Amino acid sequence: AWSIRVASAWMLAAAVCSAHPRVLQATEIGDDTKAAIVETVCADVERVYVFADDARTMSAALQENLRGGAYGGSFSREEFVARLTADLRGIRDDLHLEVVTLAEPDDDAEIGPQTLGYERRFNYLFRKVEILEGNVGYLALDKFCDADEAGDVCRAAMSFLARTDALIIDLRENRGGGIGMIQLLQSYLLPGRQQLSSLYVRQGDVTLDFWTQAFVAGKRMDDVPLYVLVSQNTFSGGEALAYDLKHMGRGKIVGEVTAGGAHPTHRFEYPELQIMVKVPFARAVSPVTGTNWEGVGVQPDLPAPAEQALAVAHAEALRTLMGRENDDRWRATLEDVLKAP
Repeated sequence: AWSIRVASAWMLAAAVCSAHPRVLQATEIGDDTKAAIVETVCADVERVYVFADDARTMSAALQENLRGGAYGGSFSREEFVARLTADLRGIRDDLHLEVVTLAEPDDDAEIGPQTLGYERRFNYLFRKVEILEGNVGYLALDKFCDADEAGDVCRAAMSFLARTDALIIDLRENRGGGIGMIQLLQSYLLPGRQQLSSLYVRQGDVTLDFWTQAFVAGKRMDDVPLYVLVSQNTFSGGEALAYDLKHMGRGKIVGEVTAGGAHPTHRFEYPELQIMVKVPFARAVSPVTGTNWEGVGVQPDLPAPAEQALAVAHAEALRTLMGRENDDRWRATLEDVLKAP
C-alpha cells in the first residue's frame, strides 16, 4: 500500500523494520501468547488508528473476547491473527487494518534492500511502455516505487510517450506505493501546479497537502485524451491516482470498481511475538469531493471486465481522436484501426 517517508511521502513512515529471521510457527499457541498478542494489538490500535472512537471500540471488543473465552481452544499463530483481523474489520471494514505473522510475505513492507533489489530487477514495476496503433500511448505500472530511486524510469517512460496523441495508464494490478511517484506521474498529466489531495493524521491532529510539481523534465501530457485502467485488484495508491484524476476531470476511468482502501498505514513488528500489526493512521481527503474512496472504491466512467478494459479504452481513444482530426487521411487510418479485429 502507501509506504513512504515523512518529508515526501504519504505514509509518514513510522514502521519498525526488523532484520530478525522470520520463522514459520504453525504449532498451537498458548493462552499467555494469545493474551500478549491481544494486548499488543489493542495498544497499537488505540494509539494510532485514524478513527479514535472506532479504535476504542475495537480494543474493548478484542479484550472482551479474550476475557469471555472467545479465543479459547486451539489456534495456530496464523489462525489467531487472522481471527483478530476479522474481529477488527467486523467493527470497521478497513482493508489496510490487519494483523499478520512475520512469516507471511508482506508486499507492503517498508522500503529496504531486499525490496529495492526486487524493484530494480523488474524496472521499478514499470511493466510495459509502448505505442499502440493509432499513436495511442500505453503505460502499465504495477507499483509506485520510491521516486528517489525510480524517478528516472518514470521520466524516461513519459519522454518516450510524449508525442502520442492519447494515453492509457494501466493500473489494473497496481497495489499502491509511494506518494512521491504518484505526484511525479500526475505532474506530467496535469497543467501547472495543482493540489492533488490532503492527508488528515489523527496523531497531532494535522493535515498535510500534496501537490503536483511545478516543473517536470520534458513535455507535459496535460491536454491529450487520458484513460486509466482499473480493476478490483487496484488498491490504495493505485486508487489514489485514479480517484484524483477522475474528480479533477482529467481523463476517464475504465474497468471495474476498485478495492476501496484509502488509509495509509504504519507497520509495527514484534519479533518476540512473531507478528506485524498494520494500523491505518490517517485518511485521504480530496480537495474536490472532501472525502475519499475508502470502502466504496473508485467508480469507473466506462465499466468493463478487467480483461477487456484495455480494448475498451483503446477503442474509446481512437473514436475521440477521430472526432478531433482534421487530416482526412489520418482520420481514415484511425477508422481502419478501430475496425480491425
